[in-house]
Amino acid sequence: MAVFTLLHSNRRSAWLFRRQDTLSLMEAHRNFFAEIQGGPQTMVYDNMKVAVTIRTGRQGRPAVRYPTKAMQRLSLYYKFEERFCNARSGWEKGSVERSVEIVRHAAFVSRQSFETLDAAQNWLERILLKINSTSGITGISDSQKQERIRADLYCLQPAPQPMGCFEAGEHTPDNYGTINVDYNNYSVPEGLVGSSVLARVYSGHIAIYHQGRRVADHVRLEGKGGWSMQLEHYLGTFLRKPGALDSSTAMRQVPAELAELYRVHFCPGRQREFIRFMMYARDNGIMQSRITAAARSLRLKGVRHMTADHLKVELDSMLKTDMSENDADIIASVSCLDIHPRQQRTSIEEHAETTPDSLTAVLCSHPKLHAGNINN
Repeated sequence: MAVFTLLHSNRRSAWLFRRQDTLSLMEAHRNFFAEIQGGPQTMVYDNMKVAVTIRTGRQGRPAVRYPTKAMQRLSLYYKFEERFCNARSGWEKGSVERSVEIVRHAAFVSRQSFETLDAAQNWLERILLKINSTSGITGISDSQKQERIRADLYCLQPAPQPMGCFEAGEHTPDNYGTINVDYNNYSVPEGLVGSSVLARVYSGHIAIYHQGRRVADHVRLEGKGGWSMQLEHYLGTFLRKPGALDSSTAMRQVPAELAELYRVHFCPGRQREFIRFMMYARDNGIMQSRITAAARSLRLKGVRHMTADHLKVELDSMLKTDMSENDADIIASVSCLDIHPRQQRTSIEEHAETTPDSLTAVLCSHPKLHAGNINN
């Protein structure tokens, strides 16, 4: 968990990652600066291995701290000065470690089990809203804390566009149609075997490109020796050898609901029909979640024996319904703007007139503090 704190207001932000590595460090900073829409002038850090390299001094000389290449990139891009605390010097980093303790206790004492990392992150964000809405400090009211938060945010320097946080490398897919990244294999479309592809490795996923076009996305695997194989990458092979579909690794990794649809309605004897339908879905950009949603809709309508044609008709009907709803939403929005233009314009103007006065009041009553803290 990466935790950021604005010192003047104790406003806290936090993100969860599967690894404590360089990519997680970079993505945490990118998320933080994007969330607060600015950047502090000084960032205070604990001695994280991914952020600082410590070289022990010789002959009684003090240890020397050097920021890692990732930290240098971050500080140059976002224009902040990094400062690292000394080891075993709690008085230098009390607010850093205290923030981690507060966030961890508030979020993960009452609930410790989550099905996915995204679910845990959503829960953490809900807790952070509560933490940042109350002062938690004796002698400071909730409204005073909100004033301090506004003062902190006002004093931030402008932040550039979010930084691209990935490691890129060239790969050549093997005879299995996979590339190897960190001792794990990830599939690419079967037509790219022997070609050169570019893999962008993020903290939680991998994006694969060929000639500037994105051809595959994978969730980044944990550990070593894993295989991430997507069914749509091998449909041509399975069309020639449909008997291999049932026991294939790619079929075992499809969502359970899609696997059930295949097992109940297309297996055995109709593998080629299923494969051709999946090729139709791939070529038309239809996601697997849409296919399973169409199957659920057909079951509710009483269809017991589904075919590829049933699914195609239902998908087309769902697409037309979505387009009609989007058109209705656009018309409703335009109608709202046409009915009350004066009221909306007045509200915007009033907000524009009162904002400078409120900011002036905040700045007159609170000092400009620029420092921020991070720990993970």
